[in-house]
Amino acid sequence: MPVNSEPVERTCPYCGSVTTSEDFFCRACHKRFELRGAETDPTKMATLPEGSVLDLRNPFLAGVFSFIGMGLGQFYNGDTVKGLLLNAIYLPAVLGYIGFPYLSWILIGAWVVSIADAPISSWRINHLATDFKGPSLLFWVELAILILLFGWYLVSGEAFAFIQKMYPAVQFLA
Repeated sequence: MPVNSEPVERTCPYCGSVTTSEDFFCRACHKRFELRGAETDPTKMATLPEGSVLDLRNPFLAGVFSFIGMGLGQFYNGDTVKGLLLNAIYLPAVLGYIGFPYLSWILIGAWVVSIADAPISSWRINHLATDFKGPSLLFWVELAILILLFGWYLVSGEAFAFIQKMYPAVQFLA
C-alpha cells in the first residue's frame, strides 16, 4: 500500500489558521509551533531538521548582561562554572580583597572575554550546538548584589566611585 505523500493539514495553536504538518511556523501569524517545547523533550529534539534554530537565549541580551556584571551573561546562558570563574577573579578584586600591579589589565581582559563569550554561547545554544539546561539561579544572586552595591554607593553619594570600581575600563582610565 503506497504511503500518502501529501502533507497533513493542522491548525495553528496561536491564531487558528490552517497550515501543513511540514511547516515549522504559521504563515499567518509567523509564530513557531513545531519547535515549541523541543528544548526540553528529547523525542522532539531528535526530530528537528538539521540546522534548526531555537530562540532560547538572546545573544544581544547576554552581551549586555556581561557588560553590566562580569559573569552575569554566563549565568543567563546557564554556564554556571564560567560565571563562577569570572566572579572569582572579578568580585575579590573589585571589593579590594586582592591587589597587585597589573590587576586592572587582568580585569579588563577578563571583562572583554566575558562580554565576547556570552553572545557566542547564546548563539551556540540557539543552534543546538550546546545543551541548555536553563538559566542559573546565580544570575539573580549576582544581579541583586550589583543592585545593592549600586544602591549603597548611591546613598553614600559616591555613585561614580561605584562605576569606577565595577567597570575595569573606567577604573583603568581613572
